[in-house]
Amino acid sequence: MIYANSPLKENLIEYGLPSISYRLSANYGLVEFATSSNSNCVDLFWPTVNICSKINHLTLPNQRVIYKNLYDFRKELAFFKNYRFEQINYNPNIHSEYIIYHIQFTPDQIQKQQHQQKENNIHKQSKSKNIF
Repeated sequence: MIYANSPLKENLIEYGLPSISYRLSANYGLVEFATSSNSNCVDLFWPTVNICSKINHLTLPNQRVIYKNLYDFRKELAFFKNYRFEQINYNPNIHSEYIIYHIQFTPDQIQKQQHQQKENNIHKQSKSKNIF
């Protein structure tokens, strides 16, 4: 989602639509599911969800953050070696129980993303030429 922001923004502008911003936050832990007898919707709740909601506003638009629980858990997963984690001290004057980390791709992953975007643009351009 983060790296799709620029192409998405370009497409929205092309159609005269306003650009959008989003914040992504994640946490790890137990959740409870609740359903209602008169609705097909599922509601999630428990501290895991509450914390995720509270940390969401602590990041800047078009960024992603994770809470300490997921940061500690991610050490066991090889997938997360593609990312860099930076602890955010969003207000040094206020002590907070929320320890959060900003997530960024490693330089290798950024190059792969940029290469993929270039290939997609080339494919998009060649596809539009073939229409005529």
